[in-house]
Amino acid sequence: MSVVFVLALTIPGVGVLATVAVPARRAGTMLASIDALAAMTWVAVVLGGGASAGRFHAPPVVAAACAGAGLAGAAVFHRRHLEQVLPVGLAVGALAAGLTLGLVEGRGGVLFVTMLLVALLVSSAERGRDLVVFAAAAAVGLAWLGVGLLVAHGKVESWTLPGALAPTTVSGRASVPTFGIAALLIGCAALAVAGSIRGRPVDALLLIGAMAIALRVAGVLAGPSATASMSHNGAVPALAVGLGASAVAAALMAPPGLAVGLLAIAAIAGPTGDVGAAVLLGAAAVLCVLSTRAFAVAAAVPGAVALAAALRGEPGPVAALLGLALAGVVAVIGWRLRASRSLLIPSTRAAPTAVAALALSVWLLVAPGAWAWTSPGLLAGYQRGALLGVAGGLIVMFTGAGWAWLGVRGRPRPTPSAG
Repeated sequence: MSVVFVLALTIPGVGVLATVAVPARRAGTMLASIDALAAMTWVAVVLGGGASAGRFHAPPVVAAACAGAGLAGAAVFHRRHLEQVLPVGLAVGALAAGLTLGLVEGRGGVLFVTMLLVALLVSSAERGRDLVVFAAAAAVGLAWLGVGLLVAHGKVESWTLPGALAPTTVSGRASVPTFGIAALLIGCAALAVAGSIRGRPVDALLLIGAMAIALRVAGVLAGPSATASMSHNGAVPALAVGLGASAVAAALMAPPGLAVGLLAIAAIAGPTGDVGAAVLLGAAAVLCVLSTRAFAVAAAVPGAVALAAALRGEPGPVAALLGLALAGVVAVIGWRLRASRSLLIPSTRAAPTAVAALALSVWLLVAPGAWAWTSPGLLAGYQRGALLGVAGGLIVMFTGAGWAWLGVRGRPRPTPSAG
């Protein structure tokens, strides 16, 4: 598996070199093909249980994030200008290298520089009138991320990012002030806004990095190492309520991936510290952005179910308010989908990245337990119900199609009247 891991790390670099070597009109196709190969290689690392090589580590969660980055890079297959393709290839390689080098061991400086570099590269490739919104959100996120690292450094005299990669928890009590943890999560939320507010697949690179860093910070908030003030009545649960309210507002005005991403970070900051729900919601948010079809938001159902189940047994106003926010997001997104009639499945002429993301969304919706790296928690009953629902839907669909066929074939066509 180490050989496959090294290949997955080096393939994006090969894609960058090949993009420069071919004519500009084929640059997008070349990079998309090689990044798609990188995504499949990362999937092999996920299925193999992760891998390591020297200081580079890719447990299943990190490998899945890198696979998502490769899928985002594959979205540029239609581009014909090198200046719109080359930065994307560099951003995919930088994100994969930064996450594998810095996330497991918590190298805060590496992660900060990685996110800064990815933001600059994506902004240079994805231009337009909405670039100001993207740049502002990314700048705010990087600023808060830097504040959180500075607060952590002042307390523990180390640039190591606090926590541990979820679902692993730190062994001792958290020594970082709640303001530092809140600042890190605010930075992740702002970067998630930058990665999803425009609904462009390449922007998802920032969303992927933000979710990965938030999962690292979740190690401070989940499990026995979390202090009572931090997990129940400190600044972090108050942040969860704010993120929930922001998710409701985003569901009204922005693409659904933004609301789902904010709910994922709210699940981490909430009193339950539900890492399983956060990973499920984070994966769904990335798939929403990559799919370019609102139907992919159905992949957030397992994460919403997991979060609702965790909040149901948690007392206190924070859990109640977060539950109301979850219900509000579900209601608003459902209303918007019905009003816009966006439930149509993309046609075969849709972008291959969108089709692949939609297929992954259906897989996550129907069988979240198959995503073992997501720590899905209490979803066994949901998965059984989802499988039965899909089976029933297929029976109804094929039965209806059969009756329609028999009705068309069995009845003679009426002859037009002479008059």
